[in-house]
Amino acid sequence: MNTTPWFVELLPLAGLVLVMSITPGPNNVLVLDSGIRFGVRRTLPHLFGITAGFVLLLLLVFAGMGQLIERLPWFLSALTVACSGYLLWIAWVMVGSKAGPGTCSSAESSGRPWSLSAAAGFQFLNPKGWAMAITCAGLAAKLSGGVFRQAALLCVIAAVLNFPCVLVWATFGAAARRSLESPDGFRLFNWSMAMALLVTVIVMLEDVL
Repeated sequence: MNTTPWFVELLPLAGLVLVMSITPGPNNVLVLDSGIRFGVRRTLPHLFGITAGFVLLLLLVFAGMGQLIERLPWFLSALTVACSGYLLWIAWVMVGSKAGPGTCSSAESSGRPWSLSAAAGFQFLNPKGWAMAITCAGLAAKLSGGVFRQAALLCVIAAVLNFPCVLVWATFGAAARRSLESPDGFRLFNWSMAMALLVTVIVMLEDVL
């Protein structure tokens, strides 16, 4: 009989979700950018979408998608290439953007924040999200109880921990917003974010090339 207290049993899984959610990746770079452009309040749908999409990925993995992906190694490679192309396009748009918080009276002039559905859908294109889901599901499978208990616990942990992690990045961006009031400051920010996305793409493609 397993005598380990339930909360102790969950600590490794919670730690994994926390570390993988807070570390830099496509989602965190994008919400940092959104926090600076639109502030935390208007970025909330983006944040909720990330968490909702991640939970959906976890459910798909538990439903058998994870095993299918492991049998098709090219699937994650294809996702990585597709996601990289999309991120490079976003970086290109950032470099060409001339509007910013200090140059316009409304945020619409510098684009619109991501909707909940768009952010949730992006998770299915994000290779880091799939890798997180498969890794976390593998660890959750070691928990006591049946598969429904394991899936439920993992989804709750993911929802509770993932959202605050992406919120931290958006809040950091919003806090830096005042320092980017000038056109030159915002232009420098655009280039910095584009370079951050480029580095993210390079890191992602290392496993493919």
